[in-house]
Amino acid sequence: MKRIAIYYFEEQSGVVDDYVYYYLQNLKLVADKILVVVNGSIEDQYLSKLKALEIDTIYTENFTDKFNFYKFGISNCQDLSSYDELILSDNSSFGPFFPLDKIFNDMENRNSREDSDVSRFDFWGIIRCKQGIKRRKNLLTRIFKKPQEQLLQPFFVVLKQNVFCSSAFTDFFNNNEKSGNDWQNFDKFEILFEKMLIKSGFKCGAYISDDCFTLADFTVYSSNFVKDYHVPFIKTASFAGDYSEFVGLSRGNQSRRLLEYLGKERLYEPDLIWQYLLRTQTLSSLVQNLQYHFVLSSKYVHNPHIVDDLKLHHKKCALIVYIYYVESLSTCFDYIASLNNLADIYIVSSREETLAECKHQSELANITVKNFILKQNKGRDVASYLIECRDVFFEYDYVCYFHDKRSPHLSNKFFSSDFFEHCMESILPSREYALNVLNLLESEPKLGLLVPPPLNWGQFYYTEHALDENNEIFMKEILKRLHIDLPFDRTPLAPYGDYFWCRTAALRKLFDLNWSYADLPDEPIPAEGTILHAIERIHPTIAQASGYFTSRVNSEMSEEVFGSNNYFYQKNFAESMYQISIMQNVPTVSFNGQLQNMKAMYLFSRYARKVHLRFKLIKYFSMNLLTLFLFSKFRHRLFEITKELQSMSKSVFESSKRQ
Repeated sequence: MKRIAIYYFEEQSGVVDDYVYYYLQNLKLVADKILVVVNGSIEDQYLSKLKALEIDTIYTENFTDKFNFYKFGISNCQDLSSYDELILSDNSSFGPFFPLDKIFNDMENRNSREDSDVSRFDFWGIIRCKQGIKRRKNLLTRIFKKPQEQLLQPFFVVLKQNVFCSSAFTDFFNNNEKSGNDWQNFDKFEILFEKMLIKSGFKCGAYISDDCFTLADFTVYSSNFVKDYHVPFIKTASFAGDYSEFVGLSRGNQSRRLLEYLGKERLYEPDLIWQYLLRTQTLSSLVQNLQYHFVLSSKYVHNPHIVDDLKLHHKKCALIVYIYYVESLSTCFDYIASLNNLADIYIVSSREETLAECKHQSELANITVKNFILKQNKGRDVASYLIECRDVFFEYDYVCYFHDKRSPHLSNKFFSSDFFEHCMESILPSREYALNVLNLLESEPKLGLLVPPPLNWGQFYYTEHALDENNEIFMKEILKRLHIDLPFDRTPLAPYGDYFWCRTAALRKLFDLNWSYADLPDEPIPAEGTILHAIERIHPTIAQASGYFTSRVNSEMSEEVFGSNNYFYQKNFAESMYQISIMQNVPTVSFNGQLQNMKAMYLFSRYARKVHLRFKLIKYFSMNLLTLFLFSKFRHRLFEITKELQSMSKSVFESSKRQ
């Protein structure tokens, strides 16, 4: 059977990921000719690889709707009538996980069965399902709601010759010249196209068809569809979608299950998925979707042969510790002992008396230290690894880093103690834990950085959600200097406090800037908003640009505390939302619905606050005008109100840009 395929490719950056080449290589096994319709541009280095596959590439005329893209592709197909089947596909899916010729043979066999008069079809796709549950706008639509129709999902559709050579097919594309809002919603084009074909007397088939399935089911429960139904393609949204949709329907662990299943069964190379995700997604959303949060034992070693495995592959580990306060020596050395004779130890300090005491303490504790390094009293803990231990990140495969913690800006020393304990119980609570971390890094080749969980108590609980404006400026400047162009992450999985384990290959790009003390601020430095804080938060993006992901890691004892705090917050949030539902006399809804209610309340309170401030602005402007701006109290109040209004306007603007 002779087939031609139109592959719609949309990528404004000009990059063609490897999963696209794999898709096209497999498509060539069932299609005699492939025409790639490009929306945007393709860089020369990627275009040459397409030409090597003997695939024709054409560029659209900057259409804004997919109706015109398909029309453009069809109009550029030479001798379309000489083909038996037309395949319409796009780059919104990963796969195939199973041989396409088997899929096509299976569909042909269904058409040739004895009951073909009942089951035969003129066009078909991978899955036909309901679009999903939509909220009804009013009482009438609730009463007279129509049952949802099944629709063919458009990411892979096969049309037989009698369809694409029909007058109905030609008229549909020739007589519908609409663009913009009427056709911009691809769902609308998809619905109208399928309805037109069915109305014209053509029958629709599907590799998978079930009245119980919705599009949301197909996206969220992707692993079940691959395992149980042998679906050959899965939407990229199954890994890169909105996590609230995943957790709104399931436990949220389907994406990770699928990724692990594909690799374990050797159905698909996980690197093809990783390459696309690391290039296009913020790391925080990606790690959330894949539920990468490791909990390791601090008492038992998972792989007792891990040390031998590292030696066999000539891999080395280093521990870098920055110690400033003599009083913290005893505590720090308790943790250092966990890696004694397992990693080469480097101790850095900016105080001679502290370094001298470190040497003495190491002798007493029989701890072997590779090097004691005295640094300038500048750049704090960041300079200890960024400048003084730069070579370590090129000589070793894995590095563990920590420092003593004392934050003068906090209201009391117990907060600092809690901060330090939280980080160290996640990074290096025991020797057994360290071995488990090394085993994890060995078993997860895409894992580049391990950081403690976010702080979730006291004044710290919002830390990862409050990115200082100056931090953002410094972060973007560093990324620009390193020529890293990735989606900017405003809630980075940063090693807050600078405690981490890393695969050194993941962070080496950071050292390309050849940092010196001249790049770092002088003491005293503020609590936030310096380049030191930006460097701390840029680690995950550096790892991502190097092809690695970042994950949180925790010990079982620290996870008990972390989980208890999270449960407390979740419980109080749920209780508050339930009380709000009662007050509003509306039924309780899912987490997503409650979240929407909360956002609506926030926007209303924000609007009310804005109106109130504008009235006060008029009031204090009038008072200043009447007093000729002579009273500093009135001037100061006017300034504060103006500043708050500007801040509110700016945050709304930034929020709209992110969306």
